[in-house]
Amino acid sequence: MNHQTADGQPTPTLTAELNEMVGIARGVKAAGSGVMQVVTDFKGDDNEFEILKEMARQSDSPLSVSVAQHHRVTDGWKKILSSIEEANEDGIKLAAQVCGRPIGVLFGLELTNNPFSAHPSFIEISDLPLEEKLSQLRDPSFRKRLLNEKPEVANNPFLRQAHKRFHDMYVLDENPDYEPLPSQSIKAIAIEQNKSPLELCLDILTRGDGKEMIYYAFLNYGESSLNPAKEMMEHPNTILGLGDGGAHCGSICDGSFTTHMLTHWTRGRSRGEKLELPWGFKSHCQDTAAAVGLNDRGILAPRVLKPTSILSTLEK
Repeated sequence: MNHQTADGQPTPTLTAELNEMVGIARGVKAAGSGVMQVVTDFKGDDNEFEILKEMARQSDSPLSVSVAQHHRVTDGWKKILSSIEEANEDGIKLAAQVCGRPIGVLFGLELTNNPFSAHPSFIEISDLPLEEKLSQLRDPSFRKRLLNEKPEVANNPFLRQAHKRFHDMYVLDENPDYEPLPSQSIKAIAIEQNKSPLELCLDILTRGDGKEMIYYAFLNYGESSLNPAKEMMEHPNTILGLGDGGAHCGSICDGSFTTHMLTHWTRGRSRGEKLELPWGFKSHCQDTAAAVGLNDRGILAPRVLKPTSILSTLEK
């Protein structure tokens, strides 16, 4: 779902085979230095993991791969981390990049997508300024037409899946909660208010100044809890990552993963155990640096690079 073109075709690298991937790995080795990172959907094919292992062997360089909890197979990540652990025991330098937040996208009237992006009526007004767009969406006749028509999602696999997963959507307001309860989902609130999920989404997106956002958490939150994420983060063969800061800016704000690690995990979490503040700093600084061969970073010791920040207490 995540690695497809706009017309539903797999991206070219998604179907790359062993020879091509190993060729890249050998190129890294020939260059004399470097690290590799792979993003894969992990469809359950053991051959896929063997390709990663062979790449790490041939490159003689660290390789990391993105790992998250899939909502359809909520314990699949355990098998992946077990395989990574076995690879390291065999001397293969493999690590999983994991994160402490649901992985998802933001829906809004000013953002790349929203639940109505594939509806013909919304497409007609999608290029209007926000105020004009709001005026149309609040018009009773337009609203009725929008809610009664079928979205054109045949060539949009992402929105096609999203329309089946309102239980994974939550309101994201000025005090964002990235570990919401199931009762806070769009589906649950819609049932409580005797509305369709789409009707509730339209109510949310058109209230106030029209800048409300809906958070669609499609990975890493399959049990409506971040306890699996905590288990992943504490695994010896994982590093913190996945915090895109410059890509997909109309859909995500994952550059705040690092801040969230400190504010949520070491201070504000209420739905489970917290993490120690020193662990948070070490994981962000020393461990991530060491994973790419920078062994003189994130350490307070003589004769090492040590840019140091002194923070005040993490109180609100």
